[in-house]
Amino acid sequence: MISEKPHQYITEDFLEEFEIALVNEVDSFEDRVKFMINFVVGNKGKRLRPLLVHSCCNIKHHSTKHDIIKASVIVELIHIATLIHDDVIDNATVRRNQATLHGIVDANEAILVGDILLSHALEIASSFSDTTVCREVSKATKATCIGEVNQSFAQRNYETSY
Repeated sequence: MISEKPHQYITEDFLEEFEIALVNEVDSFEDRVKFMINFVVGNKGKRLRPLLVHSCCNIKHHSTKHDIIKASVIVELIHIATLIHDDVIDNATVRRNQATLHGIVDANEAILVGDILLSHALEIASSFSDTTVCREVSKATKATCIGEVNQSFAQRNYETSY
C-alpha cells in the first residue's frame, strides 16, 4: 500500500517511532545502567544510521515497520557502544562539545556499559524469525571490536598501516 503522505512525513514518523523504541529499550535496564545509557543516548547526533536502515529496508526488503524499527535500534545501540569504547581508548572526555560517559565514570564502568549495549543489541537481533540479522550483527560487532583492538595497539606506533 502506498502512503499518501509526502516522503518527509514518512521519515519523521519513522524517527518518532524509532526514538520511542530506543527509549523503551533503555528503560528495560536497571537504574544505574539506565542512567549511564541515557547519558550517552541523550547526546544524540543526526540519527543517520537508523535513517539508512529505514531507507534500505524500505527499498530492498519491503520489511515491516516493526522489523525496521527493531533493526534500527540494533544498529544505533551498536553505534553508541562503539562510541563509548572509542572514547575510553582515546581517553576522550568530550564528544560534540558534551562530556563523554568516560568523562563522568571510570573506564571500567564505561567499557561495561558499551558491552551491555552490544549484548543487548545481539539479544534483540536474536528475536528475528531467522538467524540472518543476528549473524550479521555478530559479524559487524566482531569486526568493530577487532578494529578497536588494532586502534588501541596502534596508538603509539607511528609506523602502523591501520
